[in-house]
Amino acid sequence: MSYFEAIHELIGHSGRQLDGIVEDDAMMRVPQAPMTIAQLKRHMDRQFARLDRTKANKSDLRRFATKADLAKYVARAESFADDTRRYFQIVAEGLEDKIGKIGEVGDLKSLLALHSAVLDEHERRLTDLEHSTNLRT
Repeated sequence: MSYFEAIHELIGHSGRQLDGIVEDDAMMRVPQAPMTIAQLKRHMDRQFARLDRTKANKSDLRRFATKADLAKYVARAESFADDTRRYFQIVAEGLEDKIGKIGEVGDLKSLLALHSAVLDEHERRLTDLEHSTNLRT
């Protein structure tokens, strides 16, 4: 029995553990028979070819944003944030004015109520005077 066969027998198939080592996809599979150097080279070439097919190249990366693109996006976002901040500052000032006017209306209503009470009292006094004058005559 070769070294590889002994290891294969001890580890077994997919995922069994031997002394804390777990077989995974990154490990080279234990061959059924001993490999020659030429077979090992072909096997490694196939693995690297598969890796090259899955690895991103420059043309694949062109669709992603570059640092310059990200800097432009950040600048646009900051500009948008500044515009939004200024807009809401204007809106807040307008609301403060409207709230102040609402307070003034409340003050006017209380002033109107006071004047109405004074005028009603004056009207009552005039009515009393007219009534007492009519009684004397």
